[in-house]
Amino acid sequence: MLNQCPGVTCALPQGAIYAFPDISGTGQTAQALADALLEREGVVVEAGSFYGAAGEGHLRICFGAESAERLEVALTRMQHFFNTLQP
Repeated sequence: MLNQCPGVTCALPQGAIYAFPDISGTGQTAQALADALLEREGVVVEAGSFYGAAGEGHLRICFGAESAERLEVALTRMQHFFNTLQP
């Protein structure tokens, strides 16, 4: 679902409970997007920039403790958010 969002690419996690999508295609900073996702959609993610300069342009998403249904709701909200970003 993340790869269907404009400006976002995400490799399939391999045995981890985290995704680290690249959001650099949106033209916005990781922190700005993390803050806006929380404010506008109620979805909590962490800015990749928290992990240093190499993390800028990414979000960190933890999905290990959530049900598939709850993850689908969050991803649907994220798709809505990215689809409504101003270029």
